[in-house]
Amino acid sequence: TAPITEAGFAGATPVPGPDPQTAGSPESVEVAGLAFSTTYYFALKAFDEADNPGPISNLASATTLGIPDLTAKPTSFFQQLLTGATATQTLTLKNDGAGTLDFTIPASGLPAWLAVQPGSGRIAAGDSMQAQLQFNALGLGSADYNASVQVLSNDPDESPAVLPVTLHVI
Repeated sequence: TAPITEAGFAGATPVPGPDPQTAGSPESVEVAGLAFSTTYYFALKAFDEADNPGPISNLASATTLGIPDLTAKPTSFFQQLLTGATATQTLTLKNDGAGTLDFTIPASGLPAWLAVQPGSGRIAAGDSMQAQLQFNALGLGSADYNASVQVLSNDPDESPAVLPVTLHVI
């Protein structure tokens, strides 16, 4: 978060990068885990085949995006099915914040009668994405079945978003 100089290069936080491509080939790397709304500085040093360093590169800087804000609708689900029947409902995930929202919906926490697709995604600021909840009453007896869908995200005050789900089998 401070400009990098030749003298201070060794004290800068290193970022692992890909192996170099053929000379003249464009390259890029995504740096994860950065704070929101923060200016970062980047510089490179190239090493030759004898591991001799060259001078520090031109300094690049960029400011990260603001905080993402997850909104999930609806906030709960109810589905009534006959034994053996299936149904699908739509979950809309919206990013009302200023930064990119990354989310996952762990399948490991879901019962066999419930699936969610897609299980992860990335939503730009102001955009939304739909996920499908798939209910399957195959082999289930008449009863109420309860679960929760957890939406894990990089929204600092909405993760996890916990959405109650009830399947009523008749």
